[in-house]
Amino acid sequence: MAKFLSPYSVAQLDGSPRRDYYTGANLDRALSIADLRARSHKLMPRFVLEYLEAGAEDETTLNRERAAFEQWLFLPRTLVDVSGRTLSTNLLGRPTPMPAAIAPTGLNGLFRHRADVALAQGAASVGIPFIQSAMSTDPMEAVSKVSGLRHWWQVYVFGGEEIWQELADRAEKVGCEALVLTTNAQIFGNRDWDRRTRTSRTMLSVSTMIDAALHPRWWMTTAALRKCDRLCAKGSSGLLRQRLLDQGQYAAIAVMEDGRTDSGAMEAAVFHKGHPAPR
Repeated sequence: MAKFLSPYSVAQLDGSPRRDYYTGANLDRALSIADLRARSHKLMPRFVLEYLEAGAEDETTLNRERAAFEQWLFLPRTLVDVSGRTLSTNLLGRPTPMPAAIAPTGLNGLFRHRADVALAQGAASVGIPFIQSAMSTDPMEAVSKVSGLRHWWQVYVFGGEEIWQELADRAEKVGCEALVLTTNAQIFGNRDWDRRTRTSRTMLSVSTMIDAALHPRWWMTTAALRKCDRLCAKGSSGLLRQRLLDQGQYAAIAVMEDGRTDSGAMEAAVFHKGHPAPR
């Protein structure tokens, strides 16, 4: 057990009894998302957590969205026949065991090596779609190889038309079932806390680098393995590999090399030469 305190509850009196989330390696003992979140905070360096958790500026929108989400509750039903209960429904004309899909999240390789492939495998195992982010750190061609996957691809509305046509062609070629259009990201948030971990858009601060060095398990399971992949693939061609042009906007800190942050090999190829990132 690690010292991660749970939020105050009416079941406690002045913090007694003490309650700690489980943060050990045996995930069968993780009873809730809060346990898994606490374990992430134990394993990951601060700059990674700031990208994962933080919102823009004073985080007003983040707090309001969380509060609004918490207003949704399950309505219990009593004295009715529940012997035939099911969550199954149809999505895009195909049956699914529940009305859910894994939402697109960018730069997942910052948290785990080949994270999007792992997410796709998890989605396929329960029969729900996986929406791969346009900011994915894994190529859509690799994700599409997951057996039984309902593969959806996220697209944004900025950039040149030829970029999106190329992405759509690639998605069709690998068998993506749907394109998911994101319309509310014309201006990206000013993520103050993420920026405070760096001295510039491409350079981590000394304290941030020291903190990252103090998390060797994160380094060995993310950055080091990704560097090996890049070295093995050096000189190869065929997959579009582009850098995000504005790391300050996207908090693109996927790999640390020689004290620098590297957004690395974004397979989405969102920006081509001549099409700068939105500001």
